[in-house]
Amino acid sequence: MLAALLDVNHLVQTAGYPLLFVLVMSESGGVPIPGETSLIAAAVLASQGKLEIELVIPIAAAAAIVGDNIGYEIGRRGGRWLLERPGAFARQRQEVLRVGEPFFEVHGPKAVFFGRFLLGLRIWASWLAGATRMRWRSFFMWNALGGISWATAIGLIAYFLGHSAGGAVEAFGIYGLIAVLLGSAAGYLYWDHTSHFESTDDAFIAARQFAIAPQVAGYVTAVPVTDNQHVNTGGVVAQIDQRDYRAALAQAQAQVAGAQAGIHNIDAQIATQDAQIGANQAQVAQAQANMELARVTWGRDQPLVKQGWATAQQGTTDVQTLKAQQSAVDSAQAALKVAQRQIDTLKAQRASAEASLAQAQAQLDQAKLNLGYTTVVADQPGRIVNLTGAVGQYAQAGTNLSMFVPDEIWVVANYKETQLDRMRPGQPVDIEIDAYPERDFHGHVASVQPGSGPAFSLLPPENATGNYVKIVQRVPVKIILENPPTDVSLGPGMSVVPTVRVDPSPSLYERLKASVERWWGRV
Repeated sequence: MLAALLDVNHLVQTAGYPLLFVLVMSESGGVPIPGETSLIAAAVLASQGKLEIELVIPIAAAAAIVGDNIGYEIGRRGGRWLLERPGAFARQRQEVLRVGEPFFEVHGPKAVFFGRFLLGLRIWASWLAGATRMRWRSFFMWNALGGISWATAIGLIAYFLGHSAGGAVEAFGIYGLIAVLLGSAAGYLYWDHTSHFESTDDAFIAARQFAIAPQVAGYVTAVPVTDNQHVNTGGVVAQIDQRDYRAALAQAQAQVAGAQAGIHNIDAQIATQDAQIGANQAQVAQAQANMELARVTWGRDQPLVKQGWATAQQGTTDVQTLKAQQSAVDSAQAALKVAQRQIDTLKAQRASAEASLAQAQAQLDQAKLNLGYTTVVADQPGRIVNLTGAVGQYAQAGTNLSMFVPDEIWVVANYKETQLDRMRPGQPVDIEIDAYPERDFHGHVASVQPGSGPAFSLLPPENATGNYVKIVQRVPVKIILENPPTDVSLGPGMSVVPTVRVDPSPSLYERLKASVERWWGRV
């Protein structure tokens, strides 16, 4: 190992900075050569004054970043094909891809960052990140941070040891060295903690506000509310003059009473006609009895007349009597039929009267509704905003008297589409409202709009025409406030800053904080 180190030192002294760049870049790109060893050797030589540490560290960091990006491209273009192609060890290679994809989706930034400090991962992390389709922007950010941290840490340690501590202190100062180390640690803590959250300042409070208007026209006689006043369900907002509508109600009630009286009159006529039908039926029965008596009499006298025992006049009288009684029966039956037809007429008149009653009842119901509409009330709890109604004003039906903002409000946060990868409904949200910076508000993600904001605008963009410049779109996310306070005024359009926790696992900062709090509690 010492001989290899001496050989690397000789190469570095001979070729200098270009050789350092090539070795570090090659190792980062996947070639198993001593790239980190060359950095150590260059830092030691810098402690001896043969190289400049101010150049060694940036060159090594740049070489690491370039090499890792080369490895990422190799993995993205050829690594996935290598893992998916059939052949020897196909199952093992596909297993690497199956396990690697969810791992890099969740822990990719950590693997790329810490992979710079581990030999095996330093060579293969970038290659695997490309093969598993890790997002390049995320990869580049954490790769750059890891490369800079790695080059700074390894270079300073080697420089410090090679200079017997005094050289590093002389070059950077003890306070500068401490500041770099503390800054690196704080930077990692900050990155790890913020990676658990997604935040945006493009967010506002929203509500389904609407205009309050009367359904009937009239003069406004009372406005018992004022601007920004809170009203409950059923609270009176305005009162319209009721006199005309009370008169219309009385008229409708009289029409209903008249229609009911008409029906009662027809019912009385039907009852009378039923009695008349009964009398006619009795007359028919009487006429039939008389006719039967005349038939019997004629049947008895007819043989006597033929034999001469009775006069011909008697026979003539019997025949005329029989005919007269037959006519009486026909007349009584005709009168009965007329009486029965009159019942049908009265029933038809009653049906017409019932229709008139139903129409009058509908007019009465409408009159009652119109009278009720003269009192304009709130259908849900909320606040009166921009009140324009005044006593003495003549309000037409549909005239806006006020705007109304319901108590049910939420937050519409326009997140970048690149922030939605791990955002799901139900995730907790911490909300800062610009109007109340000292208050803490909480909520949860309700839903994510299936499409960007411009896609639902009046004139959506048409990307198929003209020149196209890709920009990050914003997607509205609905956030529900949990137990909003009632002692402050919250309304549509107020600016907020929501922070969604997209990773429920505790961050390193939270774990350290919890450990300190437990230790402090025991103390």
